[in-house]
Amino acid sequence: MELKKCFLYKAIPTTNTGEPFFGWIGGCPPACFDKEDTSLMGYLFYMTFILPNKQRQISIFLPEDWEIYLNKDRYPDCAIKVIEHDVSLEGITIELQNPVIIKHNIILYKECCDTETESEPFLVKLGGKPRLVQNKKFYYDQLEKDGYSFYMQIDEDGYPLDGLLKGNYPFCYGALYLYAKQNNSIVENIIAGYWQST
Repeated sequence: MELKKCFLYKAIPTTNTGEPFFGWIGGCPPACFDKEDTSLMGYLFYMTFILPNKQRQISIFLPEDWEIYLNKDRYPDCAIKVIEHDVSLEGITIELQNPVIIKHNIILYKECCDTETESEPFLVKLGGKPRLVQNKKFYYDQLEKDGYSFYMQIDEDGYPLDGLLKGNYPFCYGALYLYAKQNNSIVENIIAGYWQST
């Protein structure tokens, strides 16, 4: 099931208080990851996002070794971890911080039809169709055959112009595409489908 309505989110400095936020990029992962987890060995925290209407949250972790996720860039072998969990505040596990990303909060800034998003910059797009960096079917063909559909996109075109990165773009100025099993309002098994670079 494809959401016809889209929700667009952007990143703002954490010093901008007062606006409700739906997660954060950079910083420490949520507190639920403060307990030791060997499955995250060799991974760094990228971002976390509170899912609408679910009272749940997803956190995304990237392999510390860029070559790993460069070579495993798509389903069914995508090396990027997407973990769903209860809503949680930021934790204290600095060992999982990504040193190139300065923490920013994620806020909702626009609700619109999919057709209105074609040239609009965003950090996160939830719903609608993916805005592909490379329109090549081999990225999503197997996902669709296995019953997955596009859920959300994290796009580096929507990074703030200054203050977020102090190093290279994790996706080479590209985008990460998350897919899920969706049936009406039920969204399950959210995964990293693939990422693309420019």
